Amino acid sequence: MSKKDTENMKNTKFEFTGEVKVECGITLKRIRAIKAFSDVKEGEIGGWIEKESNLSISGSAWVSGDAWVSGFARVSGSAWVSGDAWVYGDARVFGSARVYGDARVSGDARVSGDARVSGDAWKQSPTQIQGSRHFVTRSSKYEIQIGCIKLSISKWLKTYREVGKREGYTEAQIAEYGMYIRLIQRIAKMERDAEK
Repeated sequence: MSKKDTENMKNTKFEFTGEVKVECGITLKRIRAIKAFSDVKEGEIGGWIEKESNLSISGSAWVSGDAWVSGFARVSGSAWVSGDAWVYGDARVFGSARVYGDARVSGDARVSGDARVSGDAWKQSPTQIQGSRHFVTRSSKYEIQIGCIKLSISKWLKTYREVGKREGYTEAQIAEYGMYIRLIQRIAKMERDAEK
């Protein structure tokens, strides 16, 4: 952790752990609680933020799990962002609001009061496959995310070869990921048929 990061986090509830990761071209830093508050215990590891200004230091706001907050987004008050949720752009989450699961809050969105925002409801766990380069995640009933790119299943089927080439995949990797996309398409079809 740099001296600047330490100075920025003085007299607050959080500190940076020193863990850093890059997601979709954004450098994210993990946080840890330096004192107990609300339901958070001292020393508890939190989620990932791009910069200190993403998280209000005056309320009981908390980011946990693999959730991340970036851009000019802010989480404040008693709001919580958890799970695999992303808050980015100019979005604001405040009050007692909760954003969790696979939810995405972006643009100029405002989530406040006692609002709850979560990803798609699943009757079973979503499909996730560790490929040779990136995870393949069925991020909603009709979408697949590979690395940082999220498209509908039908769009992936039409464009996976050109996307793979653009992203520098080898021909073998393109064939591998095409197989994963078709597998998820079959799983989605079986689920739709079962619901009829």
